[in-house]
Amino acid sequence: LRIYGNLNYDSMDGMPSNVGSYYNLGANADVLYNFVNQGQSSYGVFGGLNLGFTFWNDTGFDTYLNLGARAVFNDVHSAELAFKIPLQKHDLNEHGLKGKQTFNTMLRYVYSFY
Repeated sequence: LRIYGNLNYDSMDGMPSNVGSYYNLGANADVLYNFVNQGQSSYGVFGGLNLGFTFWNDTGFDTYLNLGARAVFNDVHSAELAFKIPLQKHDLNEHGLKGKQTFNTMLRYVYSFY
């Protein structure tokens, strides 16, 4: 089990001029499962939930699913292919235009402090 926070910024190029950019602030909890453990290396998957807020034209509650695969080397270095899947739509402007990202793909490096 791991718990972590995030602060994301995204720019919405190609959208109506009053949509612009947004910020997402959230808390995450993921369950990790290793299906291969060999010495100081392991390979596995994870899934979890992000609960937070999005600051756009209005501030709103935001939820995402976190899914991915991970590889750990020397017990402290890991690489992850992660997918963040939004669960709800947000108002994009004052005229009721709604939208959401389809999903967000991330390739990330993680260093674990013990």
